[in-house]
Amino acid sequence: MVLFYMAKKFRFVLKGDRAAKLEEIKVAAARSGIAFQGDLSAGCFQGEYLLFGQISGTYVITGDTITVTVDEKPSVMSWEGVRSRLRGFIEG
Repeated sequence: MVLFYMAKKFRFVLKGDRAAKLEEIKVAAARSGIAFQGDLSAGCFQGEYLLFGQISGTYVITGDTITVTVDEKPSVMSWEGVRSRLRGFIEG
């Protein structure tokens, strides 16, 4: 059975130097098998999250806010679980 989800957006505040923070996000996500690609304005991410399944989406940075749109997530992971993991990557 294939389950389809509507994309979901999450917003987080970036604290400190945005360039340094984006690099921290890329490193933290990579440790979990997720590749973030892009720059200080926008980009995308995708990968297999800890054997749970594929996760992918995009991000946009405006001022000190990063808006992450998740297009695909592991079916066994709740949206709150996705938000929690993203918060971990972004807020440290």
